[in-house]
Amino acid sequence: MWSGRDAVMTVLAVLVALGAVVAAVVMPQGDGGQVPGVPMAPEKGSVRAAGGLSVDVVMERSVVGAEDGSVVAMVEVSAPPKPADAVREPVSIALVIDVSSSMAGNKFNNALKAVHGFVDRLGEGDRLSVVAFSTQAVTVLDGVLVGEDRQRLHETVDRSLAVDSWTCLSCGLERAYEVLASAPEGHQRRVVVLSDGEANRGVLDQGILESMARVAQDRSMITTSTIGVGRAIDGPVLASVSSGGAGAYYFLRNSASVGDVLGLEMAQMEAAAAVSATLVVHAPVDGSVAWANGRLKRGDLALGRLLWGSKRRILVPVALSPGHPAPGVEVEVVFERPGGGQARVEAMAELAFGLPSQPNGQVSLEIARRKTSHVIDQGLMKVSSGDVGGARSLLAGWKAQLEALEGRLEEGVLSGERLRVEETLGNLETFADNAVELQGAALLNGACQNEVSRGVGAEAINPLFLSQSEVSLE
Repeated sequence: MWSGRDAVMTVLAVLVALGAVVAAVVMPQGDGGQVPGVPMAPEKGSVRAAGGLSVDVVMERSVVGAEDGSVVAMVEVSAPPKPADAVREPVSIALVIDVSSSMAGNKFNNALKAVHGFVDRLGEGDRLSVVAFSTQAVTVLDGVLVGEDRQRLHETVDRSLAVDSWTCLSCGLERAYEVLASAPEGHQRRVVVLSDGEANRGVLDQGILESMARVAQDRSMITTSTIGVGRAIDGPVLASVSSGGAGAYYFLRNSASVGDVLGLEMAQMEAAAAVSATLVVHAPVDGSVAWANGRLKRGDLALGRLLWGSKRRILVPVALSPGHPAPGVEVEVVFERPGGGQARVEAMAELAFGLPSQPNGQVSLEIARRKTSHVIDQGLMKVSSGDVGGARSLLAGWKAQLEALEGRLEEGVLSGERLRVEETLGNLETFADNAVELQGAALLNGACQNEVSRGVGAEAINPLFLSQSEVSLE
């Protein structure tokens, strides 16, 4: 039986072999993944707030045809390197644990073990809450100050967590948000939800559950991440909740890896350049931003905390009105500084109608990365269910599309993505034999964001945005 750590290392090894590292949305400070011979579009704008973030926006094409109905904008938000005097803010965190009957056995035991490990990794001055939910929610720990003596926390968790019956996800969220609303000023506020099933009590509507997390983020700066364990999870709901809460969504096949995921969450609590950031995209004249909740003149996306030295890329589908003037797409990032005070940084990319220009190599590559990760994800899911033939057909079809796209770009731009698909195709039988599952190929550097999920309703514009950025562990 593999341990959680063995499984994590195996997954990382396979992902590196697939070249999935290049699919990361959150990248360390550097050149931003610049491809030799593929310059960024000259139309991009970049403005840096004093001592803060910078933002660039690049269009898939700077000139679109009169009948083109859509174009993709790529926004890149960058934070400067970590200063020597940067200090992590203390954390108030609520672990929200599903204790419904389906969690009985190894899942519950592994969750309990992960909570104990998490307690030991918190810093002095942090505050921990634990909420258990089943038919209703119960507060096990309520903002308890972490100090030198942690034994009392461990004993309370052991004594108070027990498996019950139904699954009321909304009950757990509501209780956690109530607890964190009174967190001390200057604390990070985070919620991490662990569930193995589908909500069957309380609020069941996906949109309302996402809205709960979004309101908590907007009003109280609470970040919400979700962890789904096993095949019975309601992935779309958990992903929506994490998207609304500007957090991460993790899928686990094996509950033994819960502790490793909490470690990834811990990494996101390090010192940040921005403690709360929101991306605002303003559509061109007679155009709209095609978010999942409709076509809007202005689309807002919560980015949450941005760590020093990090970069984040967001693909934004923009719907156009053919033949109408389109001066450009404007973006701004509004954020709170760690020491207090609000700032903003803005950029604009020009857009015009005429003879369509060649696709921008950097944007095309980012789109291909996301799509390749999504296709590999779907292919490996088919393998895990025994449909190796279906996986092979899916991957071969996308490989053919990549080869066709390569003819429109500079040589070598998409070769890495094609290689990822070819290597996956070559290893399908191995994956099937060893039952290796990698739902979600884009394992990020200790974090994952759900920016892509905002385009779920934009199938007619670009089916790429059906995929989500996820962290998945065996």
